Amino acid sequence: MPIPTTDSYAAASGTSVYAGRAAPATPPVLTGAISVTAITSSGYTFSWPTATGATSYQTSIDGGASWTATTSTARIVTGRTAGVTDQLRVRATNSDGTSATLSANATPQASGPFASVTFDGEAGSGAAPQTTAGQIVEFALHGSGGNPLYQGLNYTGVLNTDEAYLGKTGFRWNLMTGYNEPAYPGGPTTRAVVVQAEDSLTGLWGTGRIETLWLGWIGGAHPGLMDLCTERWLDGVYAWMDANQPNFSTTRRILTGASMGGWGGMTYGARRPNKFAALYLRMPRWQYCEPAGNIQLLTWGGGIPAIPIGSAPTLTSTSGGGSSADHLNLITYVQDTSKRLPWIGWTIGRQDGYAPFADHVAAVAAMRAAKRGFCFAWNNGIHGSDPSINDIYASYPKGLFELGRGYPLFTDHSLDADPAVDLVGGINIGLSFRNVVESSTGWSCQVTNINAACTVKVEPISQVFTTPVAKQTVSIPSAGTWVSVSFSA
Repeated sequence: MPIPTTDSYAAASGTSVYAGRAAPATPPVLTGAISVTAITSSGYTFSWPTATGATSYQTSIDGGASWTATTSTARIVTGRTAGVTDQLRVRATNSDGTSATLSANATPQASGPFASVTFDGEAGSGAAPQTTAGQIVEFALHGSGGNPLYQGLNYTGVLNTDEAYLGKTGFRWNLMTGYNEPAYPGGPTTRAVVVQAEDSLTGLWGTGRIETLWLGWIGGAHPGLMDLCTERWLDGVYAWMDANQPNFSTTRRILTGASMGGWGGMTYGARRPNKFAALYLRMPRWQYCEPAGNIQLLTWGGGIPAIPIGSAPTLTSTSGGGSSADHLNLITYVQDTSKRLPWIGWTIGRQDGYAPFADHVAAVAAMRAAKRGFCFAWNNGIHGSDPSINDIYASYPKGLFELGRGYPLFTDHSLDADPAVDLVGGINIGLSFRNVVESSTGWSCQVTNINAACTVKVEPISQVFTTPVAKQTVSIPSAGTWVSVSFSA
C-alpha cells in the first residue's frame, strides 16, 4: 500500500487512511483565488479566501519549501525586488493535518505609480479615439479649474501605497478624439488622439478642489519638502498608454497646455525629449511667477504662495532632491547643451500678469545661444489674450515633429520681430519643412514660409547626422514655395 502524504489519503485498497488512522471526514475547502493588492516597488499585500474547516494557514512567497505560519487571511510582503515575479502559495490545514493549497504570482512594481488601472466608462457620444493605427498623440494638460473628463474613455490609476498622497488614492485621465489636423505634404491623415489628465482632488478646500500646478505639493505627507508626485503620475499615464494603446503613433507625440497647463507643460515636457517631439504651450512660465524673483508652488494645507528663490523648499528624495527653484528654472536648463530638448512653440501677452515677460525675452536668448528649435508669438495682451496658438499650428502642425527624426533649426529669419522692443510680433512664424532625409554622412530637407517671401538660415538638428556644419542662408521667393537645402559630412 502506498505511503500516504499530507495531501493524499487514498490507499491502494480504496480505504482512506492517514498514518494508520482514518482520514478526516471533512477536509479543508480552499476555494477562490489569491488577491494581490497595494503593489509598490518593494512589495505588496496578498490575501486569500477563508477555508472551510481550516484551523491554520501557511504562506510561501518563493515557490519553495519555506512556509510562514499565520492565522490571518492576509500577509504584507516587503523587501522584494522590483520587476521580479514572486511565486505565492497559501496552504490551509485542519486539526488532523489535512491541507489544501492555492497559488498565484506577484510582481513588485518595476516602475510607475499605479498598482492597477480601472476603466470608468465612456462619456460623450462619438468621443472615443479612432481605431486607426498611427494616430498622433496629443498629451494635454488643462488649465486651473478645468475638468477634461466629460467625454471620451475615462480611466483611473489606483496609486501604489507609497504613492497615495494622504486622501488621494487615484489619478484620472481620459482618451478622446482630437480635431482634424492641418494637411501638409507627407503628413498623417488621421486625427489626433488627446490624452488628458485631471489635476484636481475634491473635498479638501472650500473651493472643492486642490490642484498641484502639474507639479505636486509642499508638506502633507512630506512636511517642509516639495514632492513632484504629479509628474510621476503623468509618467505613469504615459507608460500605461504605451503598454495598452497599440493604435497610437510611437513617434508623433506632442504635449500641449494653456495657463496652468502651460506652466506644467514647460516644467514637465521640456525634460522629456524621449516622450515628446514638440511642445505647444500657451502662457507658460520659464522660471519665475509674478513678482519676478519668486516661484509658485502649492501647499497641501491650502494656498499658492509666491516663494522667494532663497526660501524655495527642497525636493523630496523620490523627486530627485535639490532645489525646487532649480526645477522650475527652464532658462538655465535649456542653456545646458548636454541635455536634449523637444521643439517648443509658445505664445503669451506682455501684460500676462502670471509670468514676467522678461523671462520670455531671456528664454529666446537662451534658446538661440544653445541652438534650440522654437517658435514664439506675443502681443501686448493680458492673461488669456495671447496670440492664437493656431498661428503656430498653421506651419508647424501636430505630427510634423517626430521622436528620433531631425528637423531644421531656423535662425535669422528676416520676418522676425524683437520681443525686447516690439509690442506685437513673432519669431520663426510661418516657417515649415518637409521630406527630412538623414544619415551619418548627410542631411537634407525642404523649407518654406506659408505667409510670405523671406530669408532664413538653416542648419540640422539631428541625432543621426552629427557632423558640425555651417548655417546655410535660404531665400524663399514667395509664400508656399519649397526650397531644398542639404548638408554633408
